[in-house]
Amino acid sequence: MYERFWERPDAVELFPLLQLRTYDVARASVPLMEAAQARCQALSSSDAVAAGLIPYLAYHIEEELNHDVWLLDDLEELGVARDLVLARPPSLTAARLVGAEYYWIYHDHPIALTGYIAALEGCLASE
Repeated sequence: MYERFWERPDAVELFPLLQLRTYDVARASVPLMEAAQARCQALSSSDAVAAGLIPYLAYHIEEELNHDVWLLDDLEELGVARDLVLARPPSLTAARLVGAEYYWIYHDHPIALTGYIAALEGCLASE
């Protein structure tokens, strides 16, 4: 995924922006999975799929903890002040992406989140 990015002549200048956009999504990852986990727990007595998803979400929540903090640390190393990152609104694209997942979790089924996770993590697996 990043191969094409690094081929750009302006990649070094754009990298902090890429990290900001990544942060916008990463900071929502654990709360999004916690919402899915809570919805699964609410459905679990009558929904085997939801019940089966609970252990996966618990594992993945633990696995994703502090990734947003790591990105903040990386941004600071790139010269982007942490307080400025935290004070700015997230990108509209991130809000749309993450917001859609909340909709699917609460208005359809939390299993929809697995497609979102696969798409985000699949980019890394294909490299």
